[in-house]
Amino acid sequence: MNSDIRLSVSFWDHWKTVVLKEDLGYQGVESLQRLWCFSAINKPTGKLVGMNSRAIEIAARWTGAPGALTTKLVELAFLDSQNGVYELHDWEEHNGYVVHAPDRSDKARKAASARWERKNDIEPPPRNATSNATSNATSNATSIPKSNAQSNAPAPAPAPAPAPAPAPAPAPAPAPAPAPDLGRLEEEVVTVARDGSATATAVLMVDEPMTFSASEIQAVERMREIWNRKCPSHGLHRLAELRHWPDNRIEAAKNFLFKKIDGDLDRWERLIDHVLKDSLMTGGAPAKKGYAHPWAASFDWLLEQANILKVMEGR
Repeated sequence: MNSDIRLSVSFWDHWKTVVLKEDLGYQGVESLQRLWCFSAINKPTGKLVGMNSRAIEIAARWTGAPGALTTKLVELAFLDSQNGVYELHDWEEHNGYVVHAPDRSDKARKAASARWERKNDIEPPPRNATSNATSNATSNATSIPKSNAQSNAPAPAPAPAPAPAPAPAPAPAPAPAPAPDLGRLEEEVVTVARDGSATATAVLMVDEPMTFSASEIQAVERMREIWNRKCPSHGLHRLAELRHWPDNRIEAAKNFLFKKIDGDLDRWERLIDHVLKDSLMTGGAPAKKGYAHPWAASFDWLLEQANILKVMEGR
């Protein structure tokens, strides 16, 4: 049975943890970690087979609104759900030592059993060739048929005793198979956080963070500030703080700024101004059939190269 799990020192600073804490409070984060511990003991593969939402929340000691914890964990990809079966997200990748604990225990039991058998097994005694030879000689001598008592013929010589057979050398016991070298699970470290300071990567149940320099973080933050200063008054959504952004969004913004517009923030601002002049881009057109709201440009939509061309060409 497992006695521990891996948890990164940066777990509390990861954006998923921050969102979970803001939405469900500290109890939500505690329940997540309780669920991990429960799984390490009872469901080491991370597959919560036979557990519905209520069972998961009981195992996690969740006392909030029924279903709220499970729903939020699926939303944040701490939990995966497929065909009605819940599974801890990337559990084997981040906690492979926990997943393979039963296999290690089974190998250890077999190795211990083999050692005990080799230590306590009584080897069969080698054949006692000397006693066998004596017995055979005696038997041969006494079984010689006697002739007539009045015969003067000498008795035949007894058959010679056979040479003792050499005792077979016992086969050497096979050497025990060496224990598999499981290696050491190492923590990976990255050198930048959202504010540019050093931090360790979150290795448990969270996506692997990308590495950004402090200057890249500051540049993307300036893009966010320009968007929020200009766009909400025209009906476009305000962007959340950078610490809530997934890494792939920061990566897309960074690539757009430095690869598409050469790091020119003034050009980014002019592009936004161009968008805001077009009523179609700001949700001025009627909503399409089946949609509650009209379409409007978003920050992520604008980062796509083809969309940049559409904006510049006014189409």
